[in-house]
Amino acid sequence: MGAIVILTLAGGQACSQTPPALAPSTTKPVPNAQRVFGEYLVTLAPGADKGVIRKVYGGLRIKRLTRIGDHLYRMTIEVDPGLKKIEALRLHDRRITAIQPNFIYRSMPSLKAE
Repeated sequence: MGAIVILTLAGGQACSQTPPALAPSTTKPVPNAQRVFGEYLVTLAPGADKGVIRKVYGGLRIKRLTRIGDHLYRMTIEVDPGLKKIEALRLHDRRITAIQPNFIYRSMPSLKAE
């Protein structure tokens, strides 16, 4: 009986996460996180094209706009007003569903079995 309760609780914990489609579209800054200054990852709604990004963020002098996945672009801008302003601009067009800084990824060293 105790094992059933533990498994039920563990299963409930795993299911309590917000599905990605319902997760908030803003990203809080991660303390001490490093990011590529002037680069943001922009997610578009299905059917939207990169012209939406140029329309909303063109005033920040887009240097480069690279498609890196389905509905996902890396935007490099010359003028970086910070995440709050970037997010405020995002609200001008609902076809931009999310934007976040381009954080630098560093993998953990692999653990070797002895």
